[in-house]
Amino acid sequence: MTHAGERADPALRALIHEIDPSARLISTQPLQGGISARIVALDLVTATGPASWVLRTLPVDPDLDAATEFRLMGWLAARAFPVPTALACLDAGPDRPRGAVLMTREPGAVIANPDGAQIDALAALLTQLHALPTDGLDFLPPLCRYAMPSAWSDLDALGANRSQLERLGAVAQRHAPRPTGPRVLGHGDFWVGNLLQRPDRGVLVLDWEDAGLGDRLQDLAIARLELLWECDARAMTRFTDAYLAQSPDPDLLRTGLPAWDLTMTLLRLSWLPAWGLPDAITRTSLDLGVRHAEDAAARLTGS
Repeated sequence: MTHAGERADPALRALIHEIDPSARLISTQPLQGGISARIVALDLVTATGPASWVLRTLPVDPDLDAATEFRLMGWLAARAFPVPTALACLDAGPDRPRGAVLMTREPGAVIANPDGAQIDALAALLTQLHALPTDGLDFLPPLCRYAMPSAWSDLDALGANRSQLERLGAVAQRHAPRPTGPRVLGHGDFWVGNLLQRPDRGVLVLDWEDAGLGDRLQDLAIARLELLWECDARAMTRFTDAYLAQSPDPDLLRTGLPAWDLTMTLLRLSWLPAWGLPDAITRTSLDLGVRHAEDAAARLTGS
């Protein structure tokens, strides 16, 4: 824990005072969060008593800057979608090139090992997100905005089979994902590390830096792969079945899912070296991901 006082960022102290003139910053404490953003808990004293906020400083290259993420979180809160209360955003600066979002700190913990009921609830939450009207979201980028990797040398050190990945990439190029309906609001990184289970109050969805407008199956494919990595194939399948059961066109989605699975899996595999995970986790993720991609390719080609 760091005692803040006068050593705190002057811009942050000014912002806190703007939000609540009675608030006094007492201390700051780094929090473990995702693999990209820097998250710091702020302990304050206000006229009504102690308070705890969170400052989330975005990484250098997020898809949304802090002002856009702050705007989106306000849009979501206004539509009763469960997100932390965004209080304000800090402009870009030398130590925060994309800015930072200041929000309330909610009690709870990330869902490390979801049980069946929790998996069903998460599927319902993603369904709820995709059902939101997208009016007024033109400030967001497209959700599908990544180029298929053309080289796989970054994975050589992990023992990747480069020819296998190149073959899977060729299948993905021949079977490009197709839209399955109107654009929806997608989270872009819907995984358990971005889901906060609150005591008796449901789940909050965190970290909207990858959000955008796109196809619902892109979001579903990301969530499927992340559940495979974090849990197992059974959890992934249950989540998928629960999501499709709430869809008006499950057969269409099942038909389109393999192409999205293959494309999104290959993209995330190409990003593995940049995530800074322990080698053992990275290698396991590579192995599971390649097998998941092979399964998607087989469903696409009938082999």
